[in-house]
Amino acid sequence: LYPLILSMFGSIQGWEIVGNYVGFALMGSAFIAVGLFISSLTESQVASAVGTFGALLFIWLIDWLQQGLPTSLTAGIVFAAIIVAAISLIIYYTTRNVYAGIITALAGAIAIIIVYFSKKTLFEGFTARFLGWFSLLKRFDTFSMGILDVSSIVYFITFSAAFVFLTIRVIDKRRWS
Repeated sequence: LYPLILSMFGSIQGWEIVGNYVGFALMGSAFIAVGLFISSLTESQVASAVGTFGALLFIWLIDWLQQGLPTSLTAGIVFAAIIVAAISLIIYYTTRNVYAGIITALAGAIAIIIVYFSKKTLFEGFTARFLGWFSLLKRFDTFSMGILDVSSIVYFITFSAAFVFLTIRVIDKRRWS
């Protein structure tokens, strides 16, 4: 309705408006999916609201945080090691198998060593690039220019579907335990 009223008083860019509407809908679905997931993790509505606010604030500020992160080789290696350790712990806690966690940690450490000796430049700026993969606002920028980028559409749909899938898994796990 608002674009129709504005069009009576001047020219408007119709495709930019359509792109913004599509982008807002997709970004809204991603935010709702994150909120659903965090809500499924807690019993309290207040804890869900605070957790969702924190997670969405982090997602919103990722672009700003990227600028302040270290881009050195050492920082990239340390961050990669932290990711490997986190994945190993997740595998251990989900399977309750010590060997699976250790094998995952060793495989990750070997992968880091191989990448270090074969192409160590991949670790330079790795932390910022890794966080950039989760940036929703960077992908929204194309919509605000009126460009319907297929990769951004697929990213938003996949992001939303992944968090809805995780929500279903958490609810199913709670139901059966």
